[in-house]
Amino acid sequence: MAHVQKRQRTNKDGTPGAVLWCLRYVNPETGRERTETFRLKRDADRRLTESRPASSPGRTSTPRRVASPWASGPSTGLTSKCN
Repeated sequence: MAHVQKRQRTNKDGTPGAVLWCLRYVNPETGRERTETFRLKRDADRRLTESRPASSPGRTSTPRRVASPWASGPSTGLTSKCN
């Protein structure tokens, strides 16, 4: 499963350095895990959505229409009143 991970670099003197965003995913052609590094989270997220195949879970798609029991309206035995 592909994911984006925040990484904080450390300078030689021990102080916090640059923040990097690492994208880890499995290449579907070779089956090997790959890592890409980005300075901005939005760039890593954009690459993440590009690397997923269209049929993978979590990807939005057009939902199928399913017959609903309420599609034809209320049945004759159910009535309600609002005051």
